[in-house]
Amino acid sequence: MEFSKLVKKVLVSSLGALTILNYSPKQVSANERAFDFTLANGVLQSLVAGVGGYRNGCGFLKSAIKGFVGGSLEGMAKSCVGDDISCAWPAKLMNALGASIVNDTANCDSLGTSFAVDYGPVFLEWKNDRKDKFNWYILPDSLGVELALIGNGHKFSLEDSVKYGIPIFYSKDEMNNVNAVTLTNNILIDKSSERENTKKHESIHTFQYFDSYPLGNLILNFNDKSNKIKTNIEESHFKIEPLLGFIPLVSTYLFYNPNTFTNIPLEQEAYGLTE
Repeated sequence: MEFSKLVKKVLVSSLGALTILNYSPKQVSANERAFDFTLANGVLQSLVAGVGGYRNGCGFLKSAIKGFVGGSLEGMAKSCVGDDISCAWPAKLMNALGASIVNDTANCDSLGTSFAVDYGPVFLEWKNDRKDKFNWYILPDSLGVELALIGNGHKFSLEDSVKYGIPIFYSKDEMNNVNAVTLTNNILIDKSSERENTKKHESIHTFQYFDSYPLGNLILNFNDKSNKIKTNIEESHFKIEPLLGFIPLVSTYLFYNPNTFTNIPLEQEAYGLTE
């Protein structure tokens, strides 16, 4: 199969994988929804890993199986934090492990070659196949969001940010029509709404953002030219993979009316795992 066709298949499947496993809260139990979304994450990431592995000479099927394992870990991590916000840190690390497995597989590297995790605009990465095993990068989109939130007078909560492993801000004024919003991997919560369920829901969105980085890496490794761009960006200690991989998923918001956001795959997952 031609690589361009495989890429197209991944992008289409990425938008549809969660929708395929649609649910009705009245008919499906919480455990069944958790299983469904874990399966959906596994399917989505198996495609990313499969295409990457195929592109790098490791074979589609073998890579897809490993990617399914990584994606399933991501799904279980989201289910964990959706069920109990107190497991935010363990869930974050489990989610990071799953994404790292997918990324290693897509690069045709052995499992355990790398491990990456984010915290706000900081992206930390360990790779055992290079001289400088540990490195750090800045996520420019996340940094821009934080500067904008601070510049607009929203209150940064150090206590909640440390407790839940995610930068959390509280709005200076009441927000219209929403309790909270996730911007890249930062959360802005209405000052009058500090419900636990809101933190669960928005935490899942930050996991979705991070889980996009293997797809972003796959896109940047498309050819020698794009790979050179990636290298130049990383030499400046920046990472754009999460943003690049997240664009196909977040773009679905453009095709929905705000009143029907719950039908968007990203929202289906977040609502489904916290109801």
